[in-house]
Amino acid sequence: MSILSRIIIGIASLSLLITFFLPVWFIFLTAPQYPEGLTMNIWLTKITGQVDIINGLNHYIGMKHINAAMFPEFHYLIYIVGCFILFGLVVAITGKRKLLLAYLILTLLGGSAAIYDFYNWGYQYGHNLDPKAPIQVPGLYYQPPVIGHKKLLNFDAYSYPDSGGWVIISVSAIFFLVWAFEFYRNRKSKTNIALMQKKVITVAAAFLTICAVSCSAKPTSRTISHEAALDLRPSEERREPLPVQRTDRWLPTVGEPGKRGSWLFRVSGSDSVVCRAKAAVSRCFAERLKSRRTVGYLLMERCSFWNV
Repeated sequence: MSILSRIIIGIASLSLLITFFLPVWFIFLTAPQYPEGLTMNIWLTKITGQVDIINGLNHYIGMKHINAAMFPEFHYLIYIVGCFILFGLVVAITGKRKLLLAYLILTLLGGSAAIYDFYNWGYQYGHNLDPKAPIQVPGLYYQPPVIGHKKLLNFDAYSYPDSGGWVIISVSAIFFLVWAFEFYRNRKSKTNIALMQKKVITVAAAFLTICAVSCSAKPTSRTISHEAALDLRPSEERREPLPVQRTDRWLPTVGEPGKRGSWLFRVSGSDSVVCRAKAAVSRCFAERLKSRRTVGYLLMERCSFWNV
């Protein structure tokens, strides 16, 4: 989990200490003779409020007196809340999402058990009436509501979480929100990793395919005719050749111009063209042809061998 989530969990866990000093539930009764209402507050270890007045009224309809001895839960509720605080701190220190999920499961189980226990107490309290009670209404029972409103004779009974109970509910909600946030963040990162892996696999497959095709391809040779080669020349090369210029070259190792053994040949263009195509001219010396051919991007006339 992220550092922020762990800090929130730690603060929320420590905030449960407030429930040791605040009531967690209250029951409020109103009637025409008690317009200001009667309140009973339930803490983790005790019951406070106008309990004596409520017990005096309940005596007439055969209900038992309410006291701390009726709630054996007061002996261990404080330890259960302490265990939740320690467990929350462990989750904050370790930062493991699995421990956070276990905490939420225990919270749901604990909350469900607390509501059932409160319902069971109210059922026993409202149904097990004294048969010698001064006021008896056949078929009528006085079970207080677990949460919400209920009409009991001329009394309106209300049962809701008190300030300590709202602290517990808020802490539980914070834990659920943190878990949902971490679950979404972890799922999103896994999705991004999966998409990245797919992209890498796709690119790698395309690269291997290109390599395989390139390695398997072999160069092929084609033989084309001289006329086809002339047709494949760029349009600039197919233009009319420049006027033929007769040029005499004297090669000292061969002989002097006008004498036997000298070389006399004709080229197209100026002498500079010949200078830029030395390799083509040297090949021309060794051949005795008079046809034209392309050499690179220059159009030249084959040289002729003359014996003077």
